[in-house]
Amino acid sequence: MAYFQQLQIYNDGTTLKDHVSKETYKKLQKITTKLNLPANTFDTIKPWAITTSLSLLSFLKSPDELSQASTLGVDMYLITSAILSGKPVHELEGMKFQGDLLSNVAPEQQEKELNQILDALLDESSDDINLPEEFRKAQLQWAKGDLNAFSKSFLISDSVSDNPESQRLLGDRDKNMANKLADLLEAEGKSTHFVVIGAAHFVTKDMVLDQLKKKGYTVEFIK
Repeated sequence: MAYFQQLQIYNDGTTLKDHVSKETYKKLQKITTKLNLPANTFDTIKPWAITTSLSLLSFLKSPDELSQASTLGVDMYLITSAILSGKPVHELEGMKFQGDLLSNVAPEQQEKELNQILDALLDESSDDINLPEEFRKAQLQWAKGDLNAFSKSFLISDSVSDNPESQRLLGDRDKNMANKLADLLEAEGKSTHFVVIGAAHFVTKDMVLDQLKKKGYTVEFIK
């Protein structure tokens, strides 16, 4: 976690103003005002990390809910349950892997993706869409196992899935996770594994399950 946090911040004496245009920084100030955050909230943070934070915040009713979500999420519940019951926990991806994946992006691309989320949040025509409410609907669809409705809620089209950011977050990661799962399944001896993977990896093209099917595994959806 310490490694991941270090990747998010400038530790060379510079700030965000030194790395993005005045126009980008001005947009960010409008967003901090809109979210009732201090004007310098993101000054020491790199664009990719700001984009990640703003993407998450757009689905929540307030910034305070972000810290709650990180401590009360399903993944944390399952990890804690496994530890308390003495079950071994293995990583499909570690924090270092995720940090390197998210941060290893050219500065120009980082600023471009930051502007995309800023423009979306500043778009007055999008105010009619209640993202926190839509996110709540998606959570309920997930809980009910309504895969079709849940997939539609993500609104992931082929064009969206093909953009650089989506390819980083979904494409190659699915292949890597499928390979690790195959290693577990093909290990000597009998064993059962309970695997927790982010929901977006179940609704995209060539997802983990598709990769496993290509390897010859039988995959069943159990509701």
